[in-house]
Amino acid sequence: MRKLGILTRITDFFRTPIERVQWAGDDLTSLCMTEQERAAYKIYAIELCVIKIAQAITKCEFETYSKGEFVRKDMWYMLNVSPNRNQNAAAFWEKVVRNMVWNRDGALIFSIDGKEWIVADDFQMEERALADNIYRSISANNLQIKKT
Repeated sequence: MRKLGILTRITDFFRTPIERVQWAGDDLTSLCMTEQERAAYKIYAIELCVIKIAQAITKCEFETYSKGEFVRKDMWYMLNVSPNRNQNAAAFWEKVVRNMVWNRDGALIFSIDGKEWIVADDFQMEERALADNIYRSISANNLQIKKT
């Protein structure tokens, strides 16, 4: 025996799939939002995911080993604390994840002096089948890198 109270009707409403409502030939969603608003919400949702993923990576501790022993040296510091003098690990990993999501070639992390890591804002990649890829026109934070 089924009760037909208001609570039952509300829970049944959320359990059954909502069919698209047609009104005067237009979708209900198109009456509520424009294409630009819909695109803005999708971008916002992706950015929220980028931030959540970056925060999860930041909360992880990367362990570095030398000859089987756990060590906290330069590599550990760059991965967990600060990869360069202008960014902390949270900002660095957020930029890496954002580049991985929005750039079809992924993120490019490079080092100029071997002691600091920088995430490239823009670069051109020449893919090679049997050799290393070549990266050109690398720029980061309004700095153009001459090396390839």
